Amino acid sequence: MTTPDENHIIRTTPSRMLKGLAIMIGLIIIGSVYMVFYWHDMAKYPPPVAKMPMPPIHIERLGQAMVTDIESGSQHAPQESAKAPVPAVKADALLTILLGSSVQGSPDYDPDVLTVTKGNTIEVKNADTVPHTVTSGTGPQDANSAKQFDTGIINGGESAVLKTDSLTAGDYAYYCMVHPYMTGTLKVQ
Repeated sequence: MTTPDENHIIRTTPSRMLKGLAIMIGLIIIGSVYMVFYWHDMAKYPPPVAKMPMPPIHIERLGQAMVTDIESGSQHAPQESAKAPVPAVKADALLTILLGSSVQGSPDYDPDVLTVTKGNTIEVKNADTVPHTVTSGTGPQDANSAKQFDTGIINGGESAVLKTDSLTAGDYAYYCMVHPYMTGTLKVQ
């Protein structure tokens, strides 16, 4: 029922409604089958990580180490901390970030609990194909996150060094800033 100034209401028949519904269900089934058969390929190449703030770059000039802050462009001498960008000395312990650890639920750090003596040097090797970190704290919401140690971003196939000179004896939780569900424990004796 319409008045002269209204448009006609277009209604569909039950058979057209069922045809449309059948098409939509068919497309969902085809997509689901495709996803099941190609799940391994999709898991092998996960979506790129969210853009993280860039850490300072360590550059050596004429024997003097300098740090360049990418955002401000300023340079300054590096501060003493529990992190180093590249392994320069023989490490006393090895912490490996396992291949595929960026997939939530997969094994991530090996070993999960690493025990070292104060003053030991730890080589952190990223065997995965995506960037990771080893950052002290229980997660990004932790107020003390990265206060004890932080490797910064370690690209796939690269390594970093953690020094334990400034750490007191105790247990230190750590996580990956890029993938906060990756967690582990560092025990310093």
